[in-house]
Amino acid sequence: MSSAIKASFSDVIEALHGAVRPLERPPAEVPLMEAEGRFLAEDISSRFDFPLFDNSAMDGYAVRTADFAGAGDEVLTLCVAAEITAGHPYDGSVPAGASVRIMTGAKLPDGFDAVIPIEKTISGSGTVDFAPGLLKAGTNVRRRGEIFRTGEVLLHRGTLLNKGHIGLAASLGLGTLRCLPKLTAAIFSSGDELVEPSDGAPLGEGRIYNANGTYVTLLARSLGIDARYMGILPDDPNEIERRFRETAGSFDIVICSGGVGPGDCDFTAAVLNRLAVLHHYHVAMRPGKPFSFGYFNETDTLILGLPGNPVAAANAGSHFIEAASETLLGTARPSGTLQVRVAGRIKSRLGRQDFVRGTISQSEDGRLDFHPGSQQSSASLLGVALGNAVLTVPADRDLLSEGDLAEARYTD
Repeated sequence: MSSAIKASFSDVIEALHGAVRPLERPPAEVPLMEAEGRFLAEDISSRFDFPLFDNSAMDGYAVRTADFAGAGDEVLTLCVAAEITAGHPYDGSVPAGASVRIMTGAKLPDGFDAVIPIEKTISGSGTVDFAPGLLKAGTNVRRRGEIFRTGEVLLHRGTLLNKGHIGLAASLGLGTLRCLPKLTAAIFSSGDELVEPSDGAPLGEGRIYNANGTYVTLLARSLGIDARYMGILPDDPNEIERRFRETAGSFDIVICSGGVGPGDCDFTAAVLNRLAVLHHYHVAMRPGKPFSFGYFNETDTLILGLPGNPVAAANAGSHFIEAASETLLGTARPSGTLQVRVAGRIKSRLGRQDFVRGTISQSEDGRLDFHPGSQQSSASLLGVALGNAVLTVPADRDLLSEGDLAEARYTD
């Protein structure tokens, strides 16, 4: 039975990056409608300029500003030579000093360089009245290539695809995206004290509802993992072993919260230490001190052991599942951290990295303020539910005072 290794938070992240073995499965072509939550396997570059042509940014009348050089605020009357709608370019000639009625997104005729909004005109029978005033070339016009150019990289390898990314890919004419393999994970909770949440189900004495199964499964899915909740492991070593053996060969990762440390008194830990080579850590962090990881002996399946307290499982899981999945897929997600100003007083302990739950809001001076939550217990997800961010207290600080600057990231 191995003992726990005392390590800093960064040491454990480094250990995961060094020990986790990258997957060898090839990328796959995934239809756009199925690509959300997948990781992009290659850079995506534009094959054309966008906009593809000069076009109108609104409904109105297109003109040539050179026709009104030196004009003042007097109202002019122009003939309307044509009407142009989106998708139907006008190929005819337009006399000097004339305008064309144009709709949003429609291609501008050659030489036309400004659009007068329809609400600033008065339409007549084949004519339009307007005051040119300070009308300049480019007014209400989208120029070719002003958003992006041919060959420009728009999406990078390793991007966790969301609706915006996929919509952009569709606008580039792509019907599929080359994506990295979809990681799969089995999620367990451990302990006879746990009861699955069910409307109206009473709790016996000494029992608690199982929040970890739901939270950790959804956390893994938010990281792009195809996670499946597998239920509670009872305090029965034979049943624990059976379920781990059934699961290990079918998933890339097995994640278990509770009872996976090096101690002798927990059935889950005892079984896992027979079935896998685990590294047990006491991480200098709060919440989330106990953490274990390793590989099953008979398969290439990674095992991650999270703490049992719900907030500790949530915090450790958010960092360590992400680090493991990054190494498995060869990706590196942006940190998502931002600088905030502490609105309050946060005590910590030197040598320990603390993660404090709270809320970020914008102050009157435009700065982002972090308000630490009043509920920081590891036993309840109330503080997680009421906040929108987590602030990091570095290991070399034991106090953050009002107005101090620190790093935080949103949790949604």
